[in-house]
Amino acid sequence: MIFAKRSQPPPPAEHDSAHTHYSSQLAGEGLEREYEEIVRAQLVRLGVPLENVEVEVRSAGTMQDGRKVYLGMVRLVKWEARTTLRLLVALPLLEAKTRQSLETTWLMDVSHFGGLWVHASSGLRHGEVMGDIREAIKLLELGPQAQDSRPAEAGWSASVQAVLEVPPDSKR
Repeated sequence: MIFAKRSQPPPPAEHDSAHTHYSSQLAGEGLEREYEEIVRAQLVRLGVPLENVEVEVRSAGTMQDGRKVYLGMVRLVKWEARTTLRLLVALPLLEAKTRQSLETTWLMDVSHFGGLWVHASSGLRHGEVMGDIREAIKLLELGPQAQDSRPAEAGWSASVQAVLEVPPDSKR
């Protein structure tokens, strides 16, 4: 009787909606998914909307102790001056907070974290974004005096000044 056919098939397994949601938002597998979730959580805490970035975690090789090294790749896909500049300026803080968060998990027992890398998509390479970046750099470096649009601001080297100047033919 142990090997007899069942009269009714077993009920279909129910899908866990949380698991379905989790796997649909994360691209990696295994440890990569765990890393991606931690990086995303830190981006949210920093105030960066997840629709503005793509997060991917890649293996970057193996250390001598046999554990793999993972790199967090953050790709900017949408420009919002305030939050994007916050991400760029706060990258060292974001990486430190990510490492701190990772230290509280089991991931550091089985792998190494190689850091965060930020990349801007090609869709962000246009005059408006570049103009916003130029203005932000001026404000950060020169403070309130940056509001004066003097041709040669004190404190800038010639090469930095040339990069910050808006070419006459570019659209702003």
